[in-house]
Amino acid sequence: HTSHATTAPATATGNQDEDVSSYGEGGFARDRAMERMAEQLRQLQDRVEGRPERRARGHPFAREILAAPLPANFKETNLVYDGSSDPSRHVRTFENMAVLHGYSDSVCCRAFLSTLRGGALDWFHQLPSGSIVDFEDFASKLTNQYSSAVAQEKTYLTLMAMKQGEKESLRKYVARYNKTCLEVHSASDEVKEGGLIRSLRAGSCRTSLAKTPARSYEDVLKRCRKYINLEEMEMEFANLEGVSQPEPKKEQNHPRGRSPRRNSPKRSERRRASPRRGKEVGITMRMPVISFKAEDAEGVVLPHNDALVITAEVAGFDVKRVFIDTGSSVDVMFYDCFVQINKELNMELKPVATALYGFNGGEVMPMGEISLPVALGLGELRKVRMVRFVVVGAESSYNIIMGWTSLNAFQAVVSTYHMTIKYPVGENEIQMIEGCEGRKFRIGKDLEEPIRSRLIDLVREFADIFAYTAEELTGISAEVIEHRLNIDLSVRPVKQKRRHHGAEMDKIIEQEVEKLLGAGHIKEIQFPEWLSNTVMVSKSEGKWRMCIDFRDLNKACPKDIYPLPRIDQLVDSTAGCELLSLMDASQGYHQIPLAREDKKRVSFVTSRGTYCYVVMPFGLKNAGATYQRLVDKIFKEQLGRNMEVYVDDMLVKSKEELDHVRDLKETFLTLRRYGMKLNPAKCSFGVRSGKFLGYLVTKRGIEVNPEKVRAVMEMKSPTNVKEVQILAGRIAGLSRFISKVAEKSGPLFKTLKKSAKFQWTEEAQKAFEELRGVLANLPLLAKPVQGEELVLYISIGERAVSSVLLREEGTEQLPIYYVSRVMQGAETRYSEIEKCALAVVVTARKLRPYFLNHKVKVRTNMPLGETLGRPSVSGRLVKWVVELSEYSLMYEPRRAIKAQVLTDFIQEGTKVEEESEGLW
Repeated sequence: HTSHATTAPATATGNQDEDVSSYGEGGFARDRAMERMAEQLRQLQDRVEGRPERRARGHPFAREILAAPLPANFKETNLVYDGSSDPSRHVRTFENMAVLHGYSDSVCCRAFLSTLRGGALDWFHQLPSGSIVDFEDFASKLTNQYSSAVAQEKTYLTLMAMKQGEKESLRKYVARYNKTCLEVHSASDEVKEGGLIRSLRAGSCRTSLAKTPARSYEDVLKRCRKYINLEEMEMEFANLEGVSQPEPKKEQNHPRGRSPRRNSPKRSERRRASPRRGKEVGITMRMPVISFKAEDAEGVVLPHNDALVITAEVAGFDVKRVFIDTGSSVDVMFYDCFVQINKELNMELKPVATALYGFNGGEVMPMGEISLPVALGLGELRKVRMVRFVVVGAESSYNIIMGWTSLNAFQAVVSTYHMTIKYPVGENEIQMIEGCEGRKFRIGKDLEEPIRSRLIDLVREFADIFAYTAEELTGISAEVIEHRLNIDLSVRPVKQKRRHHGAEMDKIIEQEVEKLLGAGHIKEIQFPEWLSNTVMVSKSEGKWRMCIDFRDLNKACPKDIYPLPRIDQLVDSTAGCELLSLMDASQGYHQIPLAREDKKRVSFVTSRGTYCYVVMPFGLKNAGATYQRLVDKIFKEQLGRNMEVYVDDMLVKSKEELDHVRDLKETFLTLRRYGMKLNPAKCSFGVRSGKFLGYLVTKRGIEVNPEKVRAVMEMKSPTNVKEVQILAGRIAGLSRFISKVAEKSGPLFKTLKKSAKFQWTEEAQKAFEELRGVLANLPLLAKPVQGEELVLYISIGERAVSSVLLREEGTEQLPIYYVSRVMQGAETRYSEIEKCALAVVVTARKLRPYFLNHKVKVRTNMPLGETLGRPSVSGRLVKWVVELSEYSLMYEPRRAIKAQVLTDFIQEGTKVEEESEGLW
């Protein structure tokens, strides 16, 4: 069958060429005569019917191209070219596709025409009749026409000019260098190799490559990967707390268990397996309790006298036969293992003057010592510590012996009976290498007893409210809530044509569909009413998420106006609590059933078939409102008291530490009663601070989310409008913490104005750098206390009006919220007093809940209160007076600003002294 499929197109092409050649000039002449007659008939018909005369125009393709038949299985390509990008790249991409499908030259011409859009298509139709005779001619004409869009070819000089940044990681630089190599077509492997070595920062990787010449460029990349692993492990270790190791004087060790201490008769008797239960091991320094259960010995043949041997990652290499010896005071690496590792690292041993005792009862002089990063576990179970190995030249059946010094560094507990090591991972959770993987939860690292024990017991008691797999989701009862589309029946249903994603994406979609079928979230359907397509969205780490394009369906659904909570209020009510528990529902939307009549409407198509959801999927117009309605209903007794919920983000809060277990139990009982499940991987219990709705909430107050700051700090200077828009969005997310943000970021947003060409100015760059400096020292924000009076300072700039709402605690001034807005149009021509009033109005609109629940003192040296209180006030001020009348506002003179974070508000206006006498 395969042979037939490949030869058939060739046969068809060959016959086609024969037909064209045998057709001859006479045949073409007859065709032209017939076309002229047809055109004359059309013109005659136009004159009879009174239509304007049409101008006959020939096609730019030669007649041979137009006469060539298309293959039976011909499909239009999805390539598009409109003249705005490099034409040669478009031609190469098309040629690759044409070769894959085996297109003839004539078919290539006609298929290539279908890729042209916009100006490129207009250009084609202006070509003279019959001027294109083959595909090479077509491609040449297109490339010449849009030669100005051809990307400038990079040369080997581009590689020679590259250099690794001072803070650029080896992984990022090698990736950047490789990408540039792909754009330099003339560079040989020798040039690439030399350029990479020369451009690396001084360090062990560059030294190794310079000392030992590589066999090829691929060999250079392979050796770089080893150093990338080493660099990342060292960085990971740098973020962890170091563990001091005592200097041994006489260090005991042994290979193959030949230590007299371990081989004594009594010792050997004790090593035999016995039917007793694993004993709980208490760890000091508030470490979690680590215990062993019968299930931990699953797969172990009992009784046994086997040594515990594992595989560990050392300096980026997987090292097998690592012997765990809890009686050894030193970590030993045997020389053969060191030689294999050091082939790539080229590290030197440090001399050791202390001998080892215990090898065959004699004394062994080490060859030296070396410190290397060691990682145990995989994925989330991974833990890295730096280990100082003594390298020994003795023979051994092991590669490494890990003694109690490295085991203590990992805080590991060993059970030779269960053949298992357990150790705490991260700061807050217990995990293990073998047994019960995944069944874990996070708790606060500094909880005191007995709260810690009570909290652990509570979470274990309510283990049934966690869903570790999709199959464990039982779902909310339809009697409690179900999602309805309330679709407008007058709208005609839309069934989208299936989109093609390619073999690789189809495989990922198939896997996702299998998961949803296994969890019971979807089912196959034969006759859907509406039909949508799958859309693949890229995630971090190269993974993909399958989404459904419900845009057509959403247009036919009315908007559910159920209100979502105000994020600022939720964050304020959370700050200042002793303990918090952050929880996230496991696939929260999928826990809500879908109305029966709507299931056939929420359908999608894949390469395997059509399916419909039986639960509420992501992407529906009113899914968020339905979920908020659910959580408001089931947690109504707790909201505002000891719990806050925003859609599927849940937080239990306790003002007093001793109340937290009780508050958490009340929440767990509610979850169990309604059958809602939590995602244990995203839950943290009994923490003193946590990220909630984009903020970091603590007992002290509200702190900025460091990830949001890092996103701006790591941005490069924008090079186009889209990057400025991304920067603007990130700054907007931090605006509550930045004083006079509109004034400071004004030069950045000037670049968004419509112009022929984007231009990043020196003024914008200076503002960007100053903004980064501000982000490095953002203040801690306070939460208002119920019933207290708040204070408002205002400031008028050249481009914006700004304010800060704060509370006073004794002599301290604590900011609550910074507000800033750019003045638009006529606002820039307001008088100074009008601009001050505008600042108050803008702040009151933005912070309406604060102004409604508190008396606010507006401190200003301008006669704002007198001006707004005049009976003769008119114009826009009248409207503002009416708007501000619902708040309890008081105006008083400014006092000295004491807080460092309020220095931007020392100057209140821009022209106070000049205008004060003339206006008042």
